[in-house]
Amino acid sequence: MTAHLSILNDDLIDDDATDSVDINAGVGFTVGFSAGVTYWVSTSVGLSGEFGFISHSLSNEFEADDISQDVDISFGQWGFNLGAQFAL
Repeated sequence: MTAHLSILNDDLIDDDATDSVDINAGVGFTVGFSAGVTYWVSTSVGLSGEFGFISHSLSNEFEADDISQDVDISFGQWGFNLGAQFAL
């Protein structure tokens, strides 16, 4: 059985594989926060760093014949970004 996790990937799924399964589009959210700093090493070049956390959550329901299954997916990720900035 192949599952649609969202409406956005509908075109990637073979419809013949899911004929006997009723799959609804998932509903979810993403929320995150980050903090960063930029240090200007000269008047035209700066170095930046950012640290943050992002949380993703998705809920979906699959139905096949007389069986119904709720699927809840949640995960979080930490991120650390380094960058450079240039001013003209």
